[in-house]
Amino acid sequence: MSVAAPAKAAEDHAQGSRSTVPFTTLRNSIYQSFIKNWDEKKQPVLCGSIRSASDWEKIFQPAATMNSKTPFSPPASFYARKQLLVVARVLSVPSEAEQGKIFTATAVSVKNSALQMNYDYRPPQPGGGYQIKGYLLVSIPKDAHPAGTVTFIENGKVVCELSRKASD
Repeated sequence: MSVAAPAKAAEDHAQGSRSTVPFTTLRNSIYQSFIKNWDEKKQPVLCGSIRSASDWEKIFQPAATMNSKTPFSPPASFYARKQLLVVARVLSVPSEAEQGKIFTATAVSVKNSALQMNYDYRPPQPGGGYQIKGYLLVSIPKDAHPAGTVTFIENGKVVCELSRKASD
């Protein structure tokens, strides 16, 4: 698992041909968990690459509620064929109309050993009364990115870059 802060400029990643990676955006309610705290003053955007159950536990924390049968995390078997990309921000609680429209994954691609996830971020209107840790969770094939960098591009601008070894 890797978690990082802003790095290189988007121009560094725009050169050459990229291959599209199939992805699925997972609903935040699919697992009964929430993002752990981080220092959002130093790192406004939290980014992560999750390839195992232990990676999941470094970013997410179970949110137990009574009478819920929703799993806390993906089953261990999930990671044999899939991996997850996550990006999170602390934001004002969105209105009902804004729900599901804060983060939108637009593309995942790879070139050489560099994976890139592009997404749109539309902050909710201020004044929601309290703040939450909103996040985007994207599933991609495990073999789509065995090693190299992962770059997260928000609204056309690089916000995080992670490095990963083949053994991660």
